[in-house]
Amino acid sequence: MDVRKVASDRLRKRLEALGIKEDPVEPEKELSAEEMHERLKQRKYLRYNPEKGEVNMEESLISAEAGKALVESVQELLSQGKKNVTVNMEKSELIDGYGIGRLFACDDQIKQKDGTLEIAGSQDFVRDVIGILRLDELFKVS
Repeated sequence: MDVRKVASDRLRKRLEALGIKEDPVEPEKELSAEEMHERLKQRKYLRYNPEKGEVNMEESLISAEAGKALVESVQELLSQGKKNVTVNMEKSELIDGYGIGRLFACDDQIKQKDGTLEIAGSQDFVRDVIGILRLDELFKVS
């Protein structure tokens, strides 16, 4: 049994029951590495550290803007050759279905490059959601 597929299907059904349709976040246009780096430096939702392959969320992962910033940051890290990405959620007090969907999108991109996604520093609520959805079987959680 593929735990990841089962969890993904369960999450998709829960989101559909809530009337939330999953839509992939795509960049509006192709950006050069320099343009993407500058764009990411200006994000208020997160800070990313390309040297460490780390994304530090600066607020809860509950808005489309924060989710898009996360996905773009992971794309940038992957384009720089990073395979293993850590998302530090120490400052994220909340996560919703959209945020979970963005984590899945990031995980899919990272796995295509034979890498791993680690979720670090989760607050109580986020840790509870991860545990209830059994996402700790899909992502490394520390």
